[in-house]
Amino acid sequence: MTRKRRPTLDWRKERRNREGSVYEYKGKIYARVQLIGEDGKRKDKKVVARNRKHARELVTTLKGEVKTHGDAVLDSYRMTFGELAKIYETVKLVPARYEDGRKIAGLRSWRYTKSFLPTLVNHFGRRQLRSIKHSDLEAFRLERLGTPVRCGTDEDDNPIYRPRRVASVHRELGLLRAMLRYAEREGWIVKSPFDGNSGVISTAHETKRDRILTREEEKRLLDGCAGRRKHLRPILMAALDTGMRRGELFKLTWEDVDLNMKLIHVRATNTKTQTERTVGITDRLHAELERMRAQHPDNYAGPIFGVLDNVKTAFTGLRSDTKLHDFRFHDLRHTAITRMIQCGLPAAEVMKISGHTQYSTFSRYVNVNQESARRGAELLTAYLSATAKVAENIQESKAVN
Repeated sequence: MTRKRRPTLDWRKERRNREGSVYEYKGKIYARVQLIGEDGKRKDKKVVARNRKHARELVTTLKGEVKTHGDAVLDSYRMTFGELAKIYETVKLVPARYEDGRKIAGLRSWRYTKSFLPTLVNHFGRRQLRSIKHSDLEAFRLERLGTPVRCGTDEDDNPIYRPRRVASVHRELGLLRAMLRYAEREGWIVKSPFDGNSGVISTAHETKRDRILTREEEKRLLDGCAGRRKHLRPILMAALDTGMRRGELFKLTWEDVDLNMKLIHVRATNTKTQTERTVGITDRLHAELERMRAQHPDNYAGPIFGVLDNVKTAFTGLRSDTKLHDFRFHDLRHTAITRMIQCGLPAAEVMKISGHTQYSTFSRYVNVNQESARRGAELLTAYLSATAKVAENIQESKAVN
């Protein structure tokens, strides 16, 4: 009678199975998982462990991740951020596609978003996806904030630098967050390092723009639109009187303008929120648009202002000549929205005109200038005088009684 052999306790002789195994090769300990993937191909994943206990933990972790997220999660052990960047650029950073007036794929501002990608690849390119942690995100943020931005040269051709803005770094982090969440959805990582962690992207740390034009500055700006910059006058006037975004203005065609009803129809495909809206036309803008319409042939279907991308060069020169160095094109939208509120329009109606869907965002466009501050003080003075007079009359009536 043969005695039944007792199973060995030597882990090196542990029999491998389809679910996972631990083995040693050339002095290193490995955790291994073998399976048939969803594509019908055999997958064999090996991970170096520190010791036997760690190897068994890795086997359990691998098996759990495969069960929960599919076999694609095994690829993430080899995938680097640079490889993810190539895939994301091909799939996501592409021009927008529309069907029935709605965006179904791509990005409107894909070129602008794509410009952040080289910075991320330069920093994280060789890192494995699974090795990127929350502390790495914070380190990247601090490094970028500590990197100054070159903004021209001085009179002696020496470079001039300024501190990098927090909002600029947050845009880079925003793309990084979108890429890692895409990897999570595809099953290449189990969890994005952005999930459950706050403070890396915090809008509270950004400098809020509250610059609006005074009437004197507006006159200087419009008067400066002469000569080679005369094409800027109708664009700036439209931005000041409608509050439309720069991209919405550049995509405007005569088909969208009703000069008889003095209305502009902003298409959903041209808006940031993919929601169409109607904007009114002021008398001075109406006169400017009629002048431009007379200059265009009847069958003209191009952009009204003749601009396809931007007016950065001309606008920069205009700011320099008018001494408005701290003014930006988007501040025209701030000015328009603030003026609408000052005219007495309800905030809800102004939001419909400006195309805002969130009041928290809309409130950042309502700014207080010197005129508003003085009017507020005058109204408060009148209120205090009225209440003081009422209190005085009450005291006199009590004294009489």
